[in-house]
Amino acid sequence: MPKRRCDEPTCIYPFAGTTKANHRAEYHSGGHAFLYLGTLVRVHRRSDGKIPCPCGLESHARYSFKKLTALNKQLPHPGPEASEWSDHPLNSRANPSPAPPLSSPIPTSTDIEQTTSSSSHEPQCSSQQHSPGQDTLSPPPNSSGSALEVRHGSDMAQEGSEGVHHVDDDVEGLDLGYRSGIEVHEDVEMRDRVGEIVEDGDTTGDEGLSEEGEPSDEDAQQTDDSMAIDSVSRQDAINSLARFNTLVEPAYHLVVCTECAIPVRMDDMYIHQKTRHFQSLHLPPELKLPSRAQFRSLVVALDADKPLDVPVGPILRIQGVQIVQGMRCAISGCVGAVFGVSKGISRPLQRHQLRDHPEVAIADRRSVVVPSHPLSNSRKDRRFVEVLPTTSSTSCSLRHIEKVANSCSLLEHEQVFTLASNEREKNAVFAQSRWDEVLDGVNLTSLMATISSSKRDAYVSFKRLKAVAREYYKEVTERLSTLPVLTRRYILSSSTTNLKHQPFRRPQEMKTVLEDSDRTAQFLAFLIVHINTPVDHFPIPLHPEVTAHLESLSLNLSNESTPDSELGNLIHEAVWLILSRPSTQYIQNELMCPFTRFIIAATLKDSGSFVRAKVITPVMAQAQWCFRATAAEEVIRLQSAYNGDSLLAYKTHVERYLTDGYPVLFTTLRQNMNFLRALASRQQGLARFNWNVERTVISIDGFPIAVSSYIRGIHTTIKTVTSQIDHLFRGCRYSDILQLIDDAMVPAQSGQPRWFRDRPTADKIRYSFFEEAENGLQELRPRLLNHLIEDPQLFTAVDDKLIPKNGAILRWFSELDEVVRGLYYLISTTWGGGSRGTEIEHLLYANHPRNLRNVFIINGLLTIVTEYQKTQSIAGAGKLIARTPAFQVNRLLILVLGVAYWAAGYIGCYIGMEKLNCQRYFYEVFVITGISMDSKDFSKVLGSLNSTHLGIDLKLSDFRQLSACMLISSTSTSFFDPNDEDPNVVAAHESFGHSLEMGRVNYGLDSTSEATGLAADAVAHMQQVSTRWQVFLKLVHPVLEQQVERGTPGAGHNSSSVNAHITSQFLSFTSFVDERFNGFEKRTQATIRREIESMGIQILEQIRTAKDIPSYHNPRRSSVHPAARQALKAVLRRKFNPLIGFTSPEQAELVNSVGSSLHVFGIIETGGGKSLAFFGAPFLFPHHLFIVVSPLIALTQDLRRRLLETGINGGVWNEETIDFHAAQLILVSAHKAGTDEFHNWITSEGVRLRLKRIFIDEAHKIATDQKFRSCFKRFSYLTRSSVPITFLSGSLMPKSMPKILETMGIKDTSLVDEIRRYSGRRNLKYIVEKVEDEEEIVLKILEFVRAETGKMGSEDRGIIFTRTRKDAESIAEALEVPLYLGGMSNEERGEAENRWRKRVNTQDRWIVATQAFGQGVDYPHVRRVIHLDPMDLLDYFQETARSGRDGLPAICHTFYSKLPPPLADPNETDHSGRGDMISFLQTDHCLRMSFACFDRVTHSCIALNGELCSNCENLQEVPYELGVRG
Repeated sequence: MPKRRCDEPTCIYPFAGTTKANHRAEYHSGGHAFLYLGTLVRVHRRSDGKIPCPCGLESHARYSFKKLTALNKQLPHPGPEASEWSDHPLNSRANPSPAPPLSSPIPTSTDIEQTTSSSSHEPQCSSQQHSPGQDTLSPPPNSSGSALEVRHGSDMAQEGSEGVHHVDDDVEGLDLGYRSGIEVHEDVEMRDRVGEIVEDGDTTGDEGLSEEGEPSDEDAQQTDDSMAIDSVSRQDAINSLARFNTLVEPAYHLVVCTECAIPVRMDDMYIHQKTRHFQSLHLPPELKLPSRAQFRSLVVALDADKPLDVPVGPILRIQGVQIVQGMRCAISGCVGAVFGVSKGISRPLQRHQLRDHPEVAIADRRSVVVPSHPLSNSRKDRRFVEVLPTTSSTSCSLRHIEKVANSCSLLEHEQVFTLASNEREKNAVFAQSRWDEVLDGVNLTSLMATISSSKRDAYVSFKRLKAVAREYYKEVTERLSTLPVLTRRYILSSSTTNLKHQPFRRPQEMKTVLEDSDRTAQFLAFLIVHINTPVDHFPIPLHPEVTAHLESLSLNLSNESTPDSELGNLIHEAVWLILSRPSTQYIQNELMCPFTRFIIAATLKDSGSFVRAKVITPVMAQAQWCFRATAAEEVIRLQSAYNGDSLLAYKTHVERYLTDGYPVLFTTLRQNMNFLRALASRQQGLARFNWNVERTVISIDGFPIAVSSYIRGIHTTIKTVTSQIDHLFRGCRYSDILQLIDDAMVPAQSGQPRWFRDRPTADKIRYSFFEEAENGLQELRPRLLNHLIEDPQLFTAVDDKLIPKNGAILRWFSELDEVVRGLYYLISTTWGGGSRGTEIEHLLYANHPRNLRNVFIINGLLTIVTEYQKTQSIAGAGKLIARTPAFQVNRLLILVLGVAYWAAGYIGCYIGMEKLNCQRYFYEVFVITGISMDSKDFSKVLGSLNSTHLGIDLKLSDFRQLSACMLISSTSTSFFDPNDEDPNVVAAHESFGHSLEMGRVNYGLDSTSEATGLAADAVAHMQQVSTRWQVFLKLVHPVLEQQVERGTPGAGHNSSSVNAHITSQFLSFTSFVDERFNGFEKRTQATIRREIESMGIQILEQIRTAKDIPSYHNPRRSSVHPAARQALKAVLRRKFNPLIGFTSPEQAELVNSVGSSLHVFGIIETGGGKSLAFFGAPFLFPHHLFIVVSPLIALTQDLRRRLLETGINGGVWNEETIDFHAAQLILVSAHKAGTDEFHNWITSEGVRLRLKRIFIDEAHKIATDQKFRSCFKRFSYLTRSSVPITFLSGSLMPKSMPKILETMGIKDTSLVDEIRRYSGRRNLKYIVEKVEDEEEIVLKILEFVRAETGKMGSEDRGIIFTRTRKDAESIAEALEVPLYLGGMSNEERGEAENRWRKRVNTQDRWIVATQAFGQGVDYPHVRRVIHLDPMDLLDYFQETARSGRDGLPAICHTFYSKLPPPLADPNETDHSGRGDMISFLQTDHCLRMSFACFDRVTHSCIALNGELCSNCENLQEVPYELGVRG
């Protein structure tokens, strides 16, 4: 039974072909090009799997592109009944698959004509619009009616059956990028395209692509009018064939094309010469190619029909055949097969070794580079043979010497690494790191083999490991955004005290994620290989858990039944264990770090030498990102255990493994990176680019490039593009348009009135300077379009309908494409700075719905502003760079963008091009047949034109560096005076997106002439640099050209006088802009300064307090109902005192407001009974539901405890079993209230009908804390649906209430009531003590605590609040008291609070806490509250309110050594009381007077008859007349 070649279920011929690759190329490739009636056309496979014939006959459509190619070689073209070269008969294949149903019949040319006559010809931009007027060479519509896309097939890159990645043996280079089903190309394109070099150095063409069982040339069977030559002498045959580039070499009788220097099959040589070398040549009769029969007679006369077998080799050189680089299999026992090389590798050799030597480990599969002959240009006959090198006579003595040298391997390095005898012999990295000690005695070959896996099974497993690792990290990047920004800032920061401003995020390009994951997969494979086959003298100690897990991962990788999802989890666990489980040996000796040892092996060279430091850091950075990503994933997986608090999960489980200070892998990695970066900045090396002494030639890697050739190439391209544009316009007048553009771009003062108008800040869609009516371009844009639709070569009018000629129109688009490619080259070479491909992809000349434009008219010059985005993912935004192409380029660019693109967009729409592709012509700069150019396209254009002009294929990266060298040299750069740089020099470096130091490191130029003048601003700097560069290129504007001194031809820099003149000229035509804006700015500043100085400090105070703070007090508030008193009694039970009742009128009104439909602010001092409002609500409305939202977990648990005491039906949402149908009061923390789960629950019908009111406790948090604000924003829908809200707080400032209403979406203030009670606490004594020495402040607190502890009773408690976690931990450790921090787990916090409440030990009277403990905790007997360096008065007020809640005196003692920093934005509303805190700490008057921000009014200690503060106590010693303020 034949071997199955295809696994696709719909394949008609799954057994056809010699290999799977050949089968896919013949039956599943996307499109192909071949000659049809002398014209090169391109066809695409249809959705039914067939490739249509250009003639349009359905009977000619074939599944096999080879059969279709052979069919079209027949002249004349066969008729409808022709059956030649039909597809393989199904009965010759075993078990054929059923044919897939056709989605729609493919019309013949007749069908097309019928469609043309009946179709509508209204222009539409739709992918389903059929193009009218299709001729027989136009693509028939596909099943959707599209004439633009009839491709069908799969990707070219496939995985071989043995697991080795290779490219299918298909003809490369023939996909020209068009979207139509059949495309027509000019003959000159055919000569360039047919037979491109595809792989391993072989040239292939349609005429030589024959496969087994198929003749390569049917022309041999066709009738020829000329008769064959009966007899001819050998010499005459040799002479005749020489005229036709043909040679029959005598050794093996091979027919050789002398122009290609490659053997061609005898039957293929005639068509090879005809299509490759004689096509479209106008020759006299004596030089024309003879007939096929005559040509055959000549080669047969030289025995070409009797070829001899070429031995395996090596052989002597064959006459006329080129010698190319080949690779010979050097595995022992191999016959010495030789294979071609492409881009330094040989995939056929890899396939050979995998197929014929599977038992040999990959690391042991050897090959050697040898000179070889290609023996055919046909894929089928592709073969290489080794050629013997030409030898010269060698003396006997020399041979003896060489023999001895070879026997001792004189030219080979030692396999075992040995330490250098002294430090000077060491590599710089080894000398500084001691890494060479790790390698002492190690066999380098064995070690380096572990990097790529030494065994075949390990290699296959590694491929799967790499694939799964990629998917794992791709999934992690998608989940990163679910973590809060603060958590991701912690993940990115190496220190908890110095957080990064930017959060941890995915790299900008997904390609970077894949590269990073590949490196991490390589690291894991390295460890697995060392576990299985350790290398002598190179131990890698791992924690037992890590070893066991890696062994499990290895087994599961080899087990095909293990799902990839499970492998992803195993990879996560493996990486996390490596990070969090260091081995004992590593802790004792950091050189035992497994990642350090991996880096050593990965960057080691064969000879034992080491790479430079700057090469190592990118490798480490790849793994560093992955390690952080794994840590982020660990936080995501753990946060559910911490009630969704990701930061707490991070601090508890992850932080120590990512921050400095612990002996873990990540710490060592960061230390090594910092060390290597510092070393890299000091290591000097030779630059790739170097100037000659005269600065007329610059060399790249030793290849010389003359400056004159570079400049001449640019001028030649300008002439070429100008000529192409003239042909593109096809006789349409455009000289007046160019004149208008020229007049508007005069870079002189005389030209200012005619400059194009442009509004850089305009953000209207499609806006550009073309849209400004006064520029005069709007009415000119349709001119070319109107001209082209009247061109009979492009359109035909039939019965008032416009019929497009698609073939000619596509050729017009091809002409436009060539113009665009040329303009890209000219822009990139003349605008004064290279660019990365990603910077100019999707470059916009008009505002797009998604992005604003990049092309502007600034100072009369067309300026392109790009964003250098390489570090955007780190810095948050790219760096703007402004550059101006040469005037000669700008005038052509504006003409094409404004006029040619206008025509292209409309014509493309009419012929059925996809809407998106058409729209690009109205926005983007670089568009090729509707498709945006990308980095590959840019690189290809640069490579092609640089090969032509410079003789070297310089693409994006290398060309950018070349431009950097030439630009910086020509603008008079000084590399040795960084403190006194010309701004133009800085601008020259910034045009490449790098700093001066980066330029010095990479380009190594010496100091040139003195720095020149200054420009006005950053854009002017860049424009001036561009102008200098254009003078160097001899492309300056004609106005300036007359004034610029001629420099030395071919010189590498401008003269100082030229640069000085450009500076003065540039300033002259930009000065009027400066005068207008600077004059206005100066007048404005002077006016403001006079006003402020005249009115003094009082005006500043008035400005700051001018805004009235609204009051929401409702004077017609309902009277308190007696039921409110009963509710109070039900809540307090035995604690209720009928003689006292409510503690204040405000408390009674707040409880009574439960039944109101108003939103209520309830501001009552801490301890004043605010919570009775929601605890009493269920007794007033027993059948309704009330919800209490608390911003703090500690407060929620405290309320839960009190809820249990009242007997009210309810509990904490999502933490306990609650009957929601009967529940009266539900408690929920703010972070859970903002979740989708709670949102869905609260909006459910059952809850919504019972919900009466929502209470938000500690409501000031809405204004002061961003993370709570986002949670409460989701409640705005409830306010719109008449669910009233009560905002409770003991310290809500009046100025914060508007912010809360705005956040909650409450706009109608008539529906708001404010119940506010004076919050001053007369029983609290406030003391402020400044400690001058910051280091002694903690000692002061310890002394105070020990002194006060003796005065406290058994029930008395004290709280110490600190600003930082570090201070809290140090004080708690010194006093041996409980510690309560936000980053602790619930259990740890609960245990600390329980110790403090119940006083388990004597020292448990005190607790040290941060803000997390400062709000809502209700304990009646707090006698002492201590603060260390408080930050905000709001938090301070809340935290001191924890004391004296039983009404007895309490002390609030504040120690500070430094004032809080002021707010970053002085205009921002100070909701937290930062400025008030500063006043509180500094005032020499009563401390209570600083609390005025809470109540609009305040009273001093004496006025309240309260405890005296420290200032009032001091005031007793001051006479009255000195203590009273005016």
